[in-house]
Amino acid sequence: MTKARHIVCRLCPVLLRAMTRFVAFACSAVAGGCFNPSAIELTGRDGTTDGDPSLSGGTLSASSTISPTGPTDSFSTTNPTQTSTTETDPFDSTTGDPNGNTETDCPVGTQGCPCDNDACDDTLACVEMVCEDLGALFPLAPGAGDAFGWQNIQTAFEYESGDPCTGRVTLAMGDQAACYVSSDEELKCAGRVFTTTWGPTFVGTGQFNTEQVLIRSTFNSETGNGICALGAGRVRCFGANNGLGVYGNGSTSDVDTWSDWGAFDDVVRIGTGTWDQLCGLDGAGAVHCSGYNYGAFPVEVASSGATSFWVDTFGNHNVDDAQVFRPAQGRTECQIRSSGFVSCAGANYGPSGQVVDGGNVGWPGSGGVAVCWLTADKGVQCSGAGQLTYFEPGRVLAFAHHYYTDSLCAAYDDGSLWCIGSNNQGKLGTGDLADVAVETEVASAGSVRIDCQL
Repeated sequence: MTKARHIVCRLCPVLLRAMTRFVAFACSAVAGGCFNPSAIELTGRDGTTDGDPSLSGGTLSASSTISPTGPTDSFSTTNPTQTSTTETDPFDSTTGDPNGNTETDCPVGTQGCPCDNDACDDTLACVEMVCEDLGALFPLAPGAGDAFGWQNIQTAFEYESGDPCTGRVTLAMGDQAACYVSSDEELKCAGRVFTTTWGPTFVGTGQFNTEQVLIRSTFNSETGNGICALGAGRVRCFGANNGLGVYGNGSTSDVDTWSDWGAFDDVVRIGTGTWDQLCGLDGAGAVHCSGYNYGAFPVEVASSGATSFWVDTFGNHNVDDAQVFRPAQGRTECQIRSSGFVSCAGANYGPSGQVVDGGNVGWPGSGGVAVCWLTADKGVQCSGAGQLTYFEPGRVLAFAHHYYTDSLCAAYDDGSLWCIGSNNQGKLGTGDLADVAVETEVASAGSVRIDCQL
């Protein structure tokens, strides 16, 4: 993938705006007066002084006045093209931007206009407090160390301009439920977990500011699944099959409402292998685990300083493993390594260094077994004899998959959510229980949180 890099040109408007603000308030050392920036006349190649001179052929002249009494809020100029002016904030809410646009012409959050609480519309990015178009957004493949890819959250992205940013796209898939975090920061789910039924449309769960969510597959009974969600440093879980204490609330009984995993308020990431254990990394870099071999309340298994971990299918915690870049959902022996995605059978898929996420899944819509992976060019491909490309090429920022289902969901770069596959309990959010044979939009543009910050 080739990406245009025009960073210098892109920042020119920003630098000019910054210079305008600086010059407008720069005081001359002579007689304690103020230099008047409005007295500067810019003459373009066509001889006009309409405020839009050619940067390559224009000339600069100035006729300024110095006030011996020092700076004032309002001042006069000797600019040949205007007799007087009043200095204003270039982005004053009444007068508009430096080009003379009104607030209506330059609403906050739009291209070339001020950022709204560091946020800009759609694909725009906040650069020096101005919304700029940095081009399309692309997911970055995980790597060793700090570039580790956690289960069910994609944080590493890059704009087409080459500027990296940190986002938060959170998706999760199970055999009876699917979830995503919405642009208004609420965890929304469809389907069913244990005794909680959300139904065939995505609805709010009452859990806000969720960073990561893991969904347990159904075992031993029709309602034998579970869920854990991390948000604001706390992990909360509920579900069935808690005989080993995996939900970390000090009990080995089933948990039917959201309950705290341990007593932490600084957990930064969570992970599991086959749900016999659940582990979390705290803000100091210590790893804590509950469940098989650990007990019904999380215990510290690795001291401070860790940056990543993954749990294998035998329940072992592997801290700062330089060989594993991201474990899959359901079975963590399927994982991304430097060679690409390594399936549970040990075969390599996808280009080296370009695989963002992947997993062994049932063949979407057919009940067979396949391997699917997302690459950094925003495309999803699957192995096997059948359809090889899923979802619209060049649009996918993250996708949800699981070893124990053939369902897939993908978050597009416009914040929409698309799904395909088995629709048990209505988990794909289509409004009914029918399986989905083709990729279908189940949440409109702007629904999925992306929130990529430079």
